[in-house]
Amino acid sequence: MERSLREAIILDYARRRPGYGFEGFAQDERAAAGASEATTTTRAVHRRNPLCGDEVEVRVELVTGERPGVVRLRWEGRGCTLSQASAAMLAARADGTPVAELRRLSHEVRELISAPAGDDVEDEDVAVDETEDVAALAGMGRMPLRARCAALAWDALDEAIAPSAGSVSDPGRGPR
Repeated sequence: MERSLREAIILDYARRRPGYGFEGFAQDERAAAGASEATTTTRAVHRRNPLCGDEVEVRVELVTGERPGVVRLRWEGRGCTLSQASAAMLAARADGTPVAELRRLSHEVRELISAPAGDDVEDEDVAVDETEDVAALAGMGRMPLRARCAALAWDALDEAIAPSAGSVSDPGRGPR
């Protein structure tokens, strides 16, 4: 993927911010809990990059059981264009996705981010197609601080969907 195209994709996500905001999440959360308390859980994870101050909070409503999946994912944050665009890319992909698929995607995105090569990231274990928007994050490993910004939301996702993560009853306020 050409550098100018990668930059355009990142800027577009940072401007549009799909999945941004928790407005109505708590109300909807209470309604969902009353309707099907045994089948859904809500988790919130906050991550901060201490080197630059970027912050992201991810809230995810999960269906539990035999085939766990994400009902919806919302986020809030502040920081550089890259950290915010990466969180928006995650949110655009997450709703309705099985947890196992999100774990695989998160791993693949990390591989892309950490790759030291720029335009020609090729790895047989990475199934993210170059036509997918998350491919714009490829090669950020050349700049370790930028790589941490790009991975911030994905770190939060990994914790939120971890099997050992507990349910969150009061996720509190996210970064503003």
